[in-house]
Amino acid sequence: MKEYSYHPYYKYYMSENIVLSSPLEPGQYLVSASATIISPPQIEENQIQIFDEKNKSWNIIEDLRGTYYNVFTGVSLYNENPFEKPDHHTRIKPPVDYNQNNYKWNHKDNFWEKIDPIYHTLESELKNLSTKEKLEKLNLSIDTLKEELGINTYLDEVKNALKIFEVVDSSLEDKFQFLNINQDQVKDFLGLSEIINSPLENKLNLLNFDIEDLKNTLEITKLLQIVQECKLEQNLLLHQIRHFSNIFEDYFSKTSLNSINPINLYNISILRPYEIVQTSQKFQSDNSILDSLFIGICLDTGERKFGDGITPWNDLPFASQTQRFRFSRSSEKWASDNPIPGADIECYEIDTDKIKIGNGFLPWEKLPYEGA
Repeated sequence: MKEYSYHPYYKYYMSENIVLSSPLEPGQYLVSASATIISPPQIEENQIQIFDEKNKSWNIIEDLRGTYYNVFTGVSLYNENPFEKPDHHTRIKPPVDYNQNNYKWNHKDNFWEKIDPIYHTLESELKNLSTKEKLEKLNLSIDTLKEELGINTYLDEVKNALKIFEVVDSSLEDKFQFLNINQDQVKDFLGLSEIINSPLENKLNLLNFDIEDLKNTLEITKLLQIVQECKLEQNLLLHQIRHFSNIFEDYFSKTSLNSINPINLYNISILRPYEIVQTSQKFQSDNSILDSLFIGICLDTGERKFGDGITPWNDLPFASQTQRFRFSRSSEKWASDNPIPGADIECYEIDTDKIKIGNGFLPWEKLPYEGA
């Protein structure tokens, strides 16, 4: 099998190599860092493939790498960034006889323009003159320059505009009133009336809001997760109440009321793992380490993984349908705690290598050993 390596920072395609299969995990391949087994698409001239690690796909963009030349100094520079070219640089190489005194970059027409020697002479003469002296050299007065640039006309327009408002810093509402402008007319003119009266979804689309981002911003996603966890806790509690109800009902039917000893419910300890329920995509993106007391359940696929407190989610194997969650303690610890193991929970004695299987209502000491 082949792998396709890409630049570790800019993510553009670099080369292909042969990838070997893992000797420890049959069917798995030893793919290098900054590499993928997804082959890049074909490209045309001046294009490059960029690997999107989040979506596991290739994108094609214009390749902006290569040699550039500073438009002020003509010095060459190699640009390795395929997304943008350096400022004040061009791909056009300066002429062979390039010299900063003889050539300059023409920004309008994009070419190296040869400088007429007369400009050098004029520049050296004008360098130390004041603005007024430079204008005199050009036989220009300040008034003439203002007229040529239309500054006087512009100043007259500004003065006339200021006359409209007796108080320049008056409120916008006062200006509307002075000009006899209705605020609803402004809303209609700006297209705001339609936006204000449109459904929330249209407003969010107009402002380029993502619904999931909005939920995260308002912490709704976190609240929904808490509600889901509460529902799971409630379902487990109802399940245990039904079990205890059946046990007590069966016990009362066979036992005289005078022989019943009171039960201290505060001493009952339910032993079960903590469940984290979310989508498989959320588990993969978080890639967190599950503690050894946790079970991760994929909401969309129903698959499970058992935490070990060491391995990240993506490296944990999925548990089989028949695989049970295991709690490991010494026989002495099991006897002293005497908890009620949850249904289908393995209770493993470290020192004796024996196992009991919980049923959700009998305490540990009442459970038989597996195979006994």
